[in-house]
Amino acid sequence: MSRFVFWGLLTLIVLSPLPLGSNRPVPWSLLALCTGLLLVLWAVAATRTRMRGARAADRFFLPIALLFLAGLGWMVWQTLGPLPTNLQPEALRHGRDLLQAAPAAGIGLEGGAAWHVLMRLACYGGVFLLAWEYGRRRDRAQTVLVVVVVTGVGYALYGLIVQLSELGLVLWYPKTAYRESLTSTFVNRNSYATYAAIGLLCALALMFSQWRRGRDHRRAQMGELGPQAGREAWSVGMLAIAAGIMAAALVLTGSRGGFYSLAATLALCVVALAVARLLRGWQLLGLVLLGTVAAAGILLSVGGGLAGRLESNAASIESSRSALFRPTVEAIRQRPLTGYGAGSFQGVFEAVNTGELYREGYFIDKAHNTYLELALEAGLPAAASMILAVFAFVALCANALLRRKGVRFALAGLAVSLMVGIHALVDFSLQIPAVAVTYAAVLGVAAAQSLRRLSER
Repeated sequence: MSRFVFWGLLTLIVLSPLPLGSNRPVPWSLLALCTGLLLVLWAVAATRTRMRGARAADRFFLPIALLFLAGLGWMVWQTLGPLPTNLQPEALRHGRDLLQAAPAAGIGLEGGAAWHVLMRLACYGGVFLLAWEYGRRRDRAQTVLVVVVVTGVGYALYGLIVQLSELGLVLWYPKTAYRESLTSTFVNRNSYATYAAIGLLCALALMFSQWRRGRDHRRAQMGELGPQAGREAWSVGMLAIAAGIMAAALVLTGSRGGFYSLAATLALCVVALAVARLLRGWQLLGLVLLGTVAAAGILLSVGGGLAGRLESNAASIESSRSALFRPTVEAIRQRPLTGYGAGSFQGVFEAVNTGELYREGYFIDKAHNTYLELALEAGLPAAASMILAVFAFVALCANALLRRKGVRFALAGLAVSLMVGIHALVDFSLQIPAVAVTYAAVLGVAAAQSLRRLSER
C-alpha cells in the first residue's frame, strides 16, 4: 500500500498542470479529493510500519505543522465563527453590498469562495506531508525530483510545439489571452513561467550534484576515465538538454517577473554555493561564465519577445503594481489582526479601490502579491504563522547546503523556494494549484533529505 500511495503522489505531480494548471473548480476539487484519499491510505499504512527515523522527523515536523494549522484554523473560524454586524469593517459591508452578498455570521465575505481557498491550502499541506514522509528515503526523493524534471520537459515541449506552430490553443481551447506568449497548458504566462522555472532549477541542482560526483570520482581514480565517468557525463548532458528546453520555454513566455525572479534566484544560489565552499576560484568563475553564455545563447535564439518587453519603458498598470498594492495595503491597515476572510480579496478590493484599474478595463481578483493577499484575507498574525512554517523548512534546506550535506536536495529546495518566493512579490503564480502542488512536493522531499542528513551527522 505504501508503494501505491507514493506512485499516487507522483501521478498528482505529473497530471496537476494538465487541466489548465488545475486552476478551475473541478480540477482543483479532484486534486484535493485525490490528495485526501492518499493521506487516508498513507495513515493506514503508517499504523503498520513507519520508516526508520520517523520519531526524529516528527519532533521537527510537528511544531512547524502546528504553525501552519494555526493559520489555517483561524481562516476556518473566519468562515464559521460568529461576528456581530456592527463589528464588521465598513469596507467589508460595502464589499457585500457591491456583490449583493447575503450577510454572514463570520468575517468572511463569501463562504463558498472561502471553502475553495481552504480546500486548496489543505491540499498543498497534504502533498507536502506525503512528500516529507516518502522523501526520507533517498531513492524516492530522487525519483520525485526526476519526475518533476521529466514532467517539466514534457509540458515545455508541448508548449514549444504549440507556440512555434502558431496553433493558438491551450489544450483544445482557443487562446483568448497571451496569444503571443508560450503558456503550455496554463492560461497565464507568469504562472507557467514559475512552473517551468521549478523544473529548470531541479534539473540544474541534479546536474550540479552529478558534476560534483564525477569530479570526485575522477580525483579518486587519479584522472583516469572509465565506464562510470561516461555514465556521469551522459547524465550531465541529458540534464543540460532538459534545462535548456525548459529555459527556452520560460523565455518564450515573455514573463518579465518570471525572468527577473529566475535571474535573482540563480545569482543568490551562486552566492550560496560560494559561501558553502562548494565552488571556489576557477570553478566558480567557470560556472558564472558558462551560465552567462548559455543564457545569452537562449535569449538570442528565442528571446526577441522577452527582450522587447524588458526594453519597454512605457508605464502601464501591468508593469507597475502600485495601483494594486495601495488599496490592498489600505484594506490591511483597516483590519490588520483578523483579516477579512478567505476568498474575500475581490470584494474588499472593489470596496476600497478608487476605480483606476476598472477604468482601464482590468478585472481584478488577485492582489498580484501572494503575501499581501494572504495578509488581507487571513490577517497579519495568521499569515505570518503560515509563512514562517514554510520558511522553517526552507531554512532547513539552506542549513544543509551550508553544511554540504545532501547537496542536490538542499540546493533544489532552496532554489525553488527562492524562485516562487520572489515571484510571489509581483504575481500570483503560487496560488495556481499545479505550481503550489509541484513546489510542495519538491520542498517536502528536499527538507526531508536535509533533516535526514543533519540527523546522520
